[in-house]
Amino acid sequence: MKLAIRVFVVVLLFYGTSADLSYTDRECGTDLTNLWLDVVAVVDNSFGMTNEGLDTVAAHIASVFSGGTRIGTQSSEPRTTRVGLVTYNVNAQQNADLNKFQSLDDLYNNVFADLKTVSTSAQSFLSTGLAAAESLFDYENFGTSRSHYKKVVIVYASTYVGEGEMDPLPVAIRLKTSGVNIITMAYVQNGDGFMLKQLAEIASPRFNFSSTDNNGNTVGQVQSAMAETNCFCPSDWIQYRQNYTDYNSYRYGVCLQAVSLAANWRAAKMACANRWTNSYLVNEYNQQKHDYVLNVVQNSSGFFQPYSYHNGLNLVGGVWKWDQPSGWPQPALKNWYNWDPGYPITSSSLTAVLNQQNNEEVATGWQNIDFYKTAVNYVSCSADYSALSYVDRPCGTDLSNLWLDVVAVVDNSQRMNTNRLNTVASNILSVFMSGTRIGSDANEPRTTRLGLVTYNNVATQNADLNQYQSIGDAYNGIFVALLSTVDTSESYLATGLTLAEKMFNDQSVNTTRAHYRRVVILYASEYKGAGELDPLPVANRLKLSGVNIITVAYQQSGDDGLLKGLSQIASPGFSFVNDNGQGGNLVQKIQRSLLRSNCFCPSDWIQYRKSYSDPASFGYGVCIQAVPIPASWLAAKLSCSNKRINSNLASEFNQAKHDFIFNLAQNTTGFSPPYQYHIGLNYVSSGSWVWTQPTERQQVPLQEPFMWLPGYPKPASTQFAVMNQQSGQRTGWQNIATMTGSYNYVCETYSCDTDNYCDA
Repeated sequence: MKLAIRVFVVVLLFYGTSADLSYTDRECGTDLTNLWLDVVAVVDNSFGMTNEGLDTVAAHIASVFSGGTRIGTQSSEPRTTRVGLVTYNVNAQQNADLNKFQSLDDLYNNVFADLKTVSTSAQSFLSTGLAAAESLFDYENFGTSRSHYKKVVIVYASTYVGEGEMDPLPVAIRLKTSGVNIITMAYVQNGDGFMLKQLAEIASPRFNFSSTDNNGNTVGQVQSAMAETNCFCPSDWIQYRQNYTDYNSYRYGVCLQAVSLAANWRAAKMACANRWTNSYLVNEYNQQKHDYVLNVVQNSSGFFQPYSYHNGLNLVGGVWKWDQPSGWPQPALKNWYNWDPGYPITSSSLTAVLNQQNNEEVATGWQNIDFYKTAVNYVSCSADYSALSYVDRPCGTDLSNLWLDVVAVVDNSQRMNTNRLNTVASNILSVFMSGTRIGSDANEPRTTRLGLVTYNNVATQNADLNQYQSIGDAYNGIFVALLSTVDTSESYLATGLTLAEKMFNDQSVNTTRAHYRRVVILYASEYKGAGELDPLPVANRLKLSGVNIITVAYQQSGDDGLLKGLSQIASPGFSFVNDNGQGGNLVQKIQRSLLRSNCFCPSDWIQYRKSYSDPASFGYGVCIQAVPIPASWLAAKLSCSNKRINSNLASEFNQAKHDFIFNLAQNTTGFSPPYQYHIGLNYVSSGSWVWTQPTERQQVPLQEPFMWLPGYPKPASTQFAVMNQQSGQRTGWQNIATMTGSYNYVCETYSCDTDNYCDA
């Protein structure tokens, strides 16, 4: 059985809150209350602008942001807009940096005051204003959590002057090349058509306006330009627009990504759903969208003629429908079709759709396929974590980088029946068809070995941990091994678990994988056994040795004891039930369990979790170590950073993390009351408190909540470091000197997971 290779396209519907059954692609958002930008207004205040003109500009700026836009920054609401103000004539002046206005009232009061009177100079060099805006963006985005926010300059000009060093065009091009959008508003005097023409070169496409526009709604024009700027795609995605070859054509609120790694349609659907909030397999409502998707594929690496790639069309309850984000209703296919001749084929199993190019001279058309058996390429989405988000690092979720040793233990007694065995085979393959590298690779440690055991009254090793060296090997081997049941109704789970235990013990000796986490995935139709055939002692022995056990119950009618019994066998939170063919949920549950298993801490570190007292509670991608060796704060910082890659003194972004670290200190030998220990908070020369981060990563400015002890922080010029000091039953922060005073300390580092491989 050959493994067919296909590709698919994933779509991201961003900023959406509900499904759209209108059968049109989503428009960009227009809610000005949720605008999130950094904007600098650059205003000509030369004598030629006139006081009346300046007053009009002030009113225009205030009106542009009076649509409910949140001005300033808020720790609890990221959708805010910072506004700065620069005036220029022969020189430029910064009237307000990007942090001065913290409300619309601040903006109103200051803008009208700053734009009250023109200067005495008749000279007006726009290049000076643009250069000042550029410096504002460069300086005031350093050390913030807004580096991904789009930037806008709004220019209000009464004339266009400058050449040589004073030519504004090179500065404008430099700004636009760096991703800044420029909106220009010409205050035309005496029919100055030259200025309008020149400002059109300064502005981003379609963003040049004039105070004399016939429709008079220049506020609406600028607001629309800002809303369009605030409609963009994440890195590695392309925004759907009316014309693929015209970058400046009308854009929709939809992002596309062509993906070139193998998976079947079902696995592709799940991979898309996991890539981003509101992401799903692409829809093609009309010929324009169909052609655009083909253009994307033609210009993406890893795609070759004749092109073949999945889209989101699938058969649901006898109706062809388009895939949508999880929980949203799926729109039914309407009257534009793109089926290849002879399709769709009437079949109960051909319920998914791909685009197929039949030869290199023609476009693509739709063909319906089996969504479990036709493999499709795709790429896992893994955004780099940034501590600037002020949340603790999550565990990695990149299934293509899963590194585990897994044994699937499958009941093949008559109680399971042949149809169920086939479902199990499909489930196992779908779990690993999200790009997981199967086998061993001397050049890539992030691989997963997969073994297979079947059991009834005895157990059989169908594949050891080294047999499958690709997903194709696993595909062929597993479907053959699980083709039919054996001729016995007896099913002793203990035999299957015992053989899996032996495989782990025998096949990890003399390998470089001793530190890899091990997982058993158990598919059972019966819980049976006593004495030597009792599965619970074997399961407990496996779990005590660090093996995680995932169980899937294939219940028989009236067998209420199976799920209860398997829940004792399973690791906490890893007990599931087959959901009658709705395989997507089960596949995702198992994948999440594998990702949790692949998120762990090195020896002598403890994983940060929601509850210190509950080891099975939700775990973060953060490991913590309490160090009972007194040191100065600076020495502790250096010690932490040298322990591992991505390690540093611990941060406490919230009360839960603060309390967890205190619990750890209370339970660590060498720490004693009153508890005192260094953490990563420190005062830097820019005048702010920040959290230390791993080497070469940006330090994180302190945000609420604050946990200072009463009377702290003290303003002493030498007390730039912070420690936790016990006060009563809790601890709080107090600032101390960086190089005097020796206390214990607490380090943190990244967990070992799919985004962070750890050596043995």
